[in-house]
Order: sequence, then structure tokens, then C-alpha cells
Amino acid sequence: MKTFFTRLFRGLSLLFSVIAMCALAGCGETDVFVSGRVLDADTEVPLDSAHVSLYHIDKREARLNFAEYSDSLGHFLLYDFGRFGNNEFFILASKPGYVSQSLDVGTFDTDLEIRLDPE
Repeated sequence: MKTFFTRLFRGLSLLFSVIAMCALAGCGETDVFVSGRVLDADTEVPLDSAHVSLYHIDKREARLNFAEYSDSLGHFLLYDFGRFGNNEFFILASKPGYVSQSLDVGTFDTDLEIRLDPE
């Protein structure tokens, strides 16, 4: 139970930090904030340690901007405060034993659910 509250506090602290940075620095139209959960497609059990990456598409090339691993409840949070020429982004989720999945995302997508199929 202590771990849950520690992770919850850490996640909320990060979220409030992001909001504060936006308020102080002024988030641009193409700054990116994406969050959600990674689940097993068959059982809907949250997948911990799934690798989730945020890519920006620029001139037909995908560029990795930010990546992290999902927590024990499958949650992830990706962000990038760079200035981009367009707002074409996608995320790629993967975990050993599962089929990787990509998903087009907007600049502010929250509560996404990514369901990975077992191999």
C-alpha cells in the first residue's frame, strides 16, 4: 500500500510540475503531454514495465522525443516542451512477450488505453 501512495504522490507531483511549467513558460500549441495506461488485451490486466515512446514526425521521418516505462498499474506519462513545426506525433508501446502497438496522438491526449496482444 505504501508503494501505491508513493507512486501516486510522485505522479501527482510530476503532473503539477508540468502544469506549473506550462503556466510559467507558456506551453505552445505543439508542446506535447500524453498519458494513459498499458493493458494486456486479453485479460485487461495492467502491464508494468512496458516501454512507451513518444515520436514526432518531421519531414516524413520519425524522431524519438521521450520514452519511459509504465508503472505497476500500467500508467505512463510522456511530455516534451520543444517547439515543433507541426503537431504530428505517435506513441509506440512494447513489452517482451507482447506485440508492439503504435497509436497516433494529439498534443494533449490523456487517459489513453493501449492494449497489447500477447505473442
